[in-house]
Amino acid sequence: MNRSDEQLIVASSRNWKGRVAAAVVVVFALAFGYYAVQWQIGNMLAELTAPSEQNAMEIAGVVRTLSPDDPTGSWLEAVLKGEEFSPESLAASIEGHKETIRLSPYHYPWWLELGRAYEQLDKPEMAEQSFLRAVELAPAYTLPRWQLGNYYLRAGREEEAFEELRKAAYNDPVYREQVFSITWDYFEQDTTRLDSLVGDSTNMRVGLAKFYAARERPKKSIELWNSLSEEAKTQNKEVGALIARAMFEKRFLKTAIEFSNSLGLEEGTNFETIQNAGFENEISRSDDAFFAWKTDSKEGVRIQLSRGRKHSGDRSLQVSFGGYSKAEFGNVYKTVALEPGKSYRVSFWVQTEELQSAGLPKLEVLSASEGKIIAASETYPRGTNNWKQISVEFRVPDDSEGVVLRTARAFCGEACPMLGTIWYDDFTVERIEDIEPSEEAESTDA
Repeated sequence: MNRSDEQLIVASSRNWKGRVAAAVVVVFALAFGYYAVQWQIGNMLAELTAPSEQNAMEIAGVVRTLSPDDPTGSWLEAVLKGEEFSPESLAASIEGHKETIRLSPYHYPWWLELGRAYEQLDKPEMAEQSFLRAVELAPAYTLPRWQLGNYYLRAGREEEAFEELRKAAYNDPVYREQVFSITWDYFEQDTTRLDSLVGDSTNMRVGLAKFYAARERPKKSIELWNSLSEEAKTQNKEVGALIARAMFEKRFLKTAIEFSNSLGLEEGTNFETIQNAGFENEISRSDDAFFAWKTDSKEGVRIQLSRGRKHSGDRSLQVSFGGYSKAEFGNVYKTVALEPGKSYRVSFWVQTEELQSAGLPKLEVLSASEGKIIAASETYPRGTNNWKQISVEFRVPDDSEGVVLRTARAFCGEACPMLGTIWYDDFTVERIEDIEPSEEAESTDA
């Protein structure tokens, strides 16, 4: 045998070994791929199957076969067993949850499921241990604290319950609202117990201020808001604006002003004051300008600020009628915060030019709480007239924190055109001696 033949034999031997090694690798890869795909299919089925589905138990069995080491399969079986509510099925459910934990011992939701299963089987000590283990695994997470707190509450362990619920509220704004609601109901709207939850947490204080606003507790809401630093108020301006709007819409006008002023939403807004009384500022279109003058567009009416006519200052408000004929008119109005049960006089200056109608304009005063008319001024002078001061006196209803001033018109039918122009300027409001409720009456044209 020559040298070249020997080299060929050696090379052939090496190629054979290489082919065997390659084949082993391919077989291993195929096997690994097969089991990996099988496990993924099982995992996907478990995650996409809700316990409420009719064939959920059959799918759980398939999952256990395809991926026996996947905890989601045993979890699904355990949940379904627990829904049968017999002693045998509940016991089987617990064993299923234990198997799930064996496969994935550090996943806290499995421990919560086991705790609920033990509670169903009336084993409180084991339930508590399971809930505590979930908290131990995820001490900064909200759900374990929430579940443990509710368990203690059901067990009548009040102090422990609300300590855990308080911790849950610290971490999550959604659960925070629920914790406030539970505390509110459980302690029969005891604000002292609610206040004890918040501590020095800014987020808790802001959340509780919002909660009190929704529960129509304006004093508690503004009290918490005022306890915040200026920096915290600025950081939570959007929430503050929501609370201010809630206060305004629920007609807690004094509190709405306090929130509005603390956030800088409206300049010049104060209690017992008519903001922008001389129309020196623009008419605000902002939704957060609660106490500003409001104007609504109507066909046949033009409203604008005027520099050509003014009683004082630089401007007045001009309202021009070009044949407006509807019976009602209320598209120049504003809300004024006043003391309930007290009497006031609103005065203003009006000028008219070629004002003609059988139903002339006037100023109406409405209760801010119910929208009922409680007083009205005389109608504005017909024709062309220089500036005239008009006053209207009224008593604020006991259940209202203010009034709405609006331009209206005397009734003259459903098709009663009005022509001409009026100018408003220099509104004032002052408290006067009490007027007896019997003296309140809507004024009418002579």
